[in-house]
Amino acid sequence: MDLTQDFNQGKQKKQFKKKEYLNEGGYIVTVKKFQTSDIKEDYKGSPYYEYIIETNDGKMQYIKFWKIKPTDTQRSADFKTKLVKEFLQNCGVTAFDNLDAALNAAVGRQVGICLAFKEYWYEDRETNEPKISRRTEYKYSTVADKIPIYKDSYSRP
Repeated sequence: MDLTQDFNQGKQKKQFKKKEYLNEGGYIVTVKKFQTSDIKEDYKGSPYYEYIIETNDGKMQYIKFWKIKPTDTQRSADFKTKLVKEFLQNCGVTAFDNLDAALNAAVGRQVGICLAFKEYWYEDRETNEPKISRRTEYKYSTVADKIPIYKDSYSRP
């Protein structure tokens, strides 16, 4: 038995397609998946609903809607509810009797999405130096036959 043989011989590395993410702008997308913050092990942040969306050319993005917390003001709770309901209605969801069913009914549907960016400060864990990062966030939605209009004022540098 020859233990010096190359075990990688004849094996090829698995190739993964690099994902391209959407930046700020207006897009017509398909809702690919719905999930919640409950899937993250040891997650201690604010609870959220999350949709994975994708354009016809394969670019994707994650959009989050924050769940209502007991500590939210009525105004905040109303805003969160309005944002999610508007998104679902623009996806073509019409039944809201069961929240879980309504949230899942958006999967597979097309919708217009406007995304904006937000820059924020954070502290590098290794160097403790302040850094600036940028994330793409959901702004609003439209029905699928109307591309949302992005304005520079939506983003927060």
